[in-house]
Amino acid sequence: MFSKSKINEPAEKPVPATAPISKPTSEFKPTPQKAKPPASILSTDLQVTGNMRTTGDIQVEGRVDGDIRAHLLTIGEKANS
Repeated sequence: MFSKSKINEPAEKPVPATAPISKPTSEFKPTPQKAKPPASILSTDLQVTGNMRTTGDIQVEGRVDGDIRAHLLTIGEKANS
């Protein structure tokens, strides 16, 4: 028997494949926040000569002859400067 040939029929248009949404190669993962370290304490019997600089906190109970730069500076009642 004979079968109908599809040569003369218009070809079906290929369905464009939709590109899957790709995930970034490195997913963003927030870094856990570090616990804030306690303040550095300069005790009452300590005498420092010179400048100090920190991004942390300093609590002065002793004597400092110099400049101090810190995030938070706490001067004790009996401290000397």
